[in-house]
Amino acid sequence: MFKFPAYRALKQELGAYDACVEVVELALRDFREMAAKNSKGLDAYIAEAAGRHGLYVSSVAPELLNESTANLYIVLVHQALDSFLSKLRREVPERCKWSRQADGSSSTSAPLNAAVKQAGIVSQTSGDDLVFRICDYYRLLRNSFAHGESASSLELPLTLRDELSRDARFSKLAAPNQPGHQTFDDFVLYTRCVKLIAKELCESFRLSDHELLLWLSHFEDTRPESNVRGEAGRHAQRRTNRQQQVDTDSEASLPGPKPLMVEVAKACRLSNNLPRLRMFKVAMLQKYFSLSSDEAASLLVDG
Repeated sequence: MFKFPAYRALKQELGAYDACVEVVELALRDFREMAAKNSKGLDAYIAEAAGRHGLYVSSVAPELLNESTANLYIVLVHQALDSFLSKLRREVPERCKWSRQADGSSSTSAPLNAAVKQAGIVSQTSGDDLVFRICDYYRLLRNSFAHGESASSLELPLTLRDELSRDARFSKLAAPNQPGHQTFDDFVLYTRCVKLIAKELCESFRLSDHELLLWLSHFEDTRPESNVRGEAGRHAQRRTNRQQQVDTDSEASLPGPKPLMVEVAKACRLSNNLPRLRMFKVAMLQKYFSLSSDEAASLLVDG
């Protein structure tokens, strides 16, 4: 499966959010359980708990607490999706970039809508039209409470829950829910759909062999040298540390300040061992575009 670096960043961001949300949800469920056991009622339990921790906490309606936390979950996923789309637009070749304007007008189009339209992955007959409609529903839902808009006009399509119940990927989730009635399952559903549609976009915008090699020639590794992984990088650093004479002419021919590529190129020149540079390129193609070693190596047959 072809994936842009933006997808890897999305998975990492959602992974961090997943962990935080799960801990918050666990704490909330434990809180509700303990409050239900308190004979004095919810407000008294909150006051006692606040006193133990040296906090002042106003009373809160259980319904508002549930709705507010569920809304925050939705905001986190939407934020990750928005960040992914911004990064992806910078990474795809020019032929794949989508317009930020809606149908050529001066108004701004929703990034997800513009991206899927450019990719051509949404149609009435495609299986992932369902995934897109779920993401779009949560986008509109997020806008309703993030921008203070009324959610009264936003209704969950009656067929959506029925369609989800027949899809093995989502059938166990009690979601999506109507505005004002979101739960933890809405967060789980939105997260799954964002990952699915991100995969579809990556595959639709897949780089050609020529574009992959062009990307590789301009690869820039901005990580600290101590964090550089791979035998090629470590070997290059050892060789460079031992080498006192630098071949500045060859270095100047590289496209800009590319620290790791420069060091690897130096090592290859010094040892006259070009397969090491090839190994590095194969490793980069595998790491950043989820290619197999054979797929990556086949791109470098002539390089």
